[in-house]
Amino acid sequence: MLAAPRPEHTVIRRLVTRIGADAAPPVLETLQSCPEGSRQERLLSYLVQIGTPAAPAVAMQLTTASPTLARELLVCLAKIAPPVPPPEVQLCREHADPAVRREAVKLLLSYAATREATLLASVGDPDERVAYCGILAASHGCPPQAASVIRQRIDQGGFTDGAARAAGIRAAATQPDEETLAWILGRTLVSGGILRRTRLAPASPELLAALSALAAHWSADPRAARAIALARESASPSIRAAVHAR
Repeated sequence: MLAAPRPEHTVIRRLVTRIGADAAPPVLETLQSCPEGSRQERLLSYLVQIGTPAAPAVAMQLTTASPTLARELLVCLAKIAPPVPPPEVQLCREHADPAVRREAVKLLLSYAATREATLLASVGDPDERVAYCGILAASHGCPPQAASVIRQRIDQGGFTDGAARAAGIRAAATQPDEETLAWILGRTLVSGGILRRTRLAPASPELLAALSALAAHWSADPRAARAIALARESASPSIRAAVHAR
């Protein structure tokens, strides 16, 4: 029925409900030769319909699936939400295709047992989109080693996207230590002009993230007072808002 030119989806869904986990292998077998499109989406929806019992079969398929199908199967596993991430997902974190790594990272970051190791690996990933997944997770709690990697990559121009750099600053700022404060101030204040006056760095998403971090974590620290004061006096509403909201 799955391979029929015009599948009877209503009947198939009833069979999937009745058969349960044993319906997963034929669905996965059909997926191997199914082109992308609505038909593939239907087949994947059957796996989601089976739920957690389908997770082992889906995970086993990851080792032989094409990169495109592996990515979709990882998305499927995220919807199924097995109680623990299958070991095959860890292998996908090292996959040559960055799109596969990205979905594997997203899934592993959702589990407490694999979050920290995945976060550290992802922020150092050569693909910026994979690293961005880790950075977003790090904004809710960033281990010191991951914060160090993020700071280093930003300093070396490792992120071409301004949103990624801004998110990296917010993530690193969750480690409110002396090293982080000095690093954020270095990205906030500059000296220039004939009188060599200290002023704010040019407006950018990174500057707003840095000012927001100072106001959130170091508002009472005298070393941050100059930057916060300059932001409050700025003619830019967005710069004022970055510190005023705190």
